[in-house]
Amino acid sequence: MKFRVRSASAVGVGLIVAGSFTYAFHALAARQLDLEDFATFGGLWSLYFLTSIVSFLGVEQTIASRISRGRGTALHGSGGIRLGFVVIAVGMIPVATKPLWGELVGIGELAMLGLGVAGYGFVSVVRGTASGAGRFRLYAVVLGADAGARLAIALALVMIGGSGRVAVYAAMAVAPWVAAVLGWVFLRDLRERLFGDGEAGLLGAGTLALGNLGLIGLLNLGPLLLSWRGAGEEVAALFAGLLLVRIPLYLFNSVTTAVLPAVSRMVEDRTHLKVWERASRWSVATVAVVAGVVGLAGPMVGWLTRLVFGAGVVVSFREFVLLGVAIAFAMGALLLNQFFIAISDEGAVAKAWLAGLTIFVLAGVGLSATAEVVAGALLAAGVVVFGVLVVSGWVNHAKPPRVDVAIDPADPQ
Repeated sequence: MKFRVRSASAVGVGLIVAGSFTYAFHALAARQLDLEDFATFGGLWSLYFLTSIVSFLGVEQTIASRISRGRGTALHGSGGIRLGFVVIAVGMIPVATKPLWGELVGIGELAMLGLGVAGYGFVSVVRGTASGAGRFRLYAVVLGADAGARLAIALALVMIGGSGRVAVYAAMAVAPWVAAVLGWVFLRDLRERLFGDGEAGLLGAGTLALGNLGLIGLLNLGPLLLSWRGAGEEVAALFAGLLLVRIPLYLFNSVTTAVLPAVSRMVEDRTHLKVWERASRWSVATVAVVAGVVGLAGPMVGWLTRLVFGAGVVVSFREFVLLGVAIAFAMGALLLNQFFIAISDEGAVAKAWLAGLTIFVLAGVGLSATAEVVAGALLAAGVVVFGVLVVSGWVNHAKPPRVDVAIDPADPQ
């Protein structure tokens, strides 16, 4: 397989740079907003990115898979028009949440967030094209440009006397468009690969959105479930534990971004059976390695928690291990996702992640309100997602190719 470490490394550098700029942006927001406004900003930030990821990550993945196989993406004609309508509709989601915020947020601020969310629709097209064509340095540049533009615009508005709220939300509105335009300029020699055959190449993106909804829900609903049940200290413990164990998952995005085009090319050259055998081995190895690292790091969780969050937050050894192994299964499942996306079986991805989310929500609502129990529910959900994908792969795709033998009717044998 033509997967190169330097491809993942380039994306990894982009993620680190983007993460650093994002941390600085949050620090700026914390200093420019009062406590109430900063708390509201936290909720709006979650809405901003959850809406963007759930809606458009599937578009990016579908474009990357198809371009890596030398196929068009049906963005010409009606396909492009449909995507444009989707971008507009998704951009209206933040505005539609105005009744939930009351007087805390103005309609203008929500409109700015909607503009930013819509921008990610076009960022997904640029990033999918770059990934599918193997331009991982450009992919990293787009990642960094988005976060860097957000910080630079906010700083500039603050320096010229703009209010903190205007600076923060205007930056979130404009930054994705800066990244999209920059990426589009550098993709000028690849634009024709976005167009081509008449297949409805982006239909699978809608199904992938359901799978991404399950994924994002699993990674973010735990603290919310505990908050609804009034378990303050348990919320802090679960939130801190999730932040620690999600670090490898965040960096793992660089691997999956580089793996998808490579697996897509393999599918074109080999049978599904051979590709599935290799993908399943990789995923099992990923689960084993990450779970092993979590077990080794477990005894240090007390020291690590105090170092990062201070003495007021306590994450137990069992909570850390349960969350860490759950993330290990999630990472293995994400690797399997790339196989199913490459063979255009997005339905298997959606079914697996929605099944896991259902198990998690039912367990989280029905069991006692402790961080350890919710961590256990997350582990159970991770096992379910991984298991559903494995079973689906072996049952539906791990089959040797059928050989049709021509029969001569004149031959009595």
